[in-house]
Amino acid sequence: YSLVVDPRNAQPPVDPISISQALRSAPVPSLCGHEAGALVDGSLPDAFLTPQADADVAPSVSLLADPEPLVGDIEGDGVQEVIAVVLCVYPSYGYPTGYQSIVVWDLALNVLGAVTLEDTPPFLIAAEPSGGVTVAYTVCDPEIIVCTPIGTGSGPLARDGDSYVLLPGIAEGI
Repeated sequence: YSLVVDPRNAQPPVDPISISQALRSAPVPSLCGHEAGALVDGSLPDAFLTPQADADVAPSVSLLADPEPLVGDIEGDGVQEVIAVVLCVYPSYGYPTGYQSIVVWDLALNVLGAVTLEDTPPFLIAAEPSGGVTVAYTVCDPEIIVCTPIGTGSGPLARDGDSYVLLPGIAEGI
């Protein structure tokens, strides 16, 4: 894993290799019906997963290397957060379905919140020059179960009470 670090942040520098390695055993919130727990080698252990009878695939929750995790200042308040994408796969009616969630931690890797992106898998997380974090994503055809790209979009990641949201932004090709 590599990690993109926002150089404009006022806090002391963060060792990206240490954070990347630490993310492989970081706690994750409850995602797509699975229990909250700590990752082991980048995946949630089976004890925290909710299986479904007669499913063709096993459920899983795994840290993704792409898009690259980021250390940045989401709110522009001078406090850095760690942002990474976690893939949550679960069987649904015998067909594997997966959602990607953006999980946000503080620098001690305490979970601050998450946002699940059901039809918009992210492909880039970037720190903005003026502060904040933008997520670029693929827009999928909602009529087709497997993601068939019909465009791209991007929008800012923002705090919303006790969690995070991806705000509407720019959409292309839709």
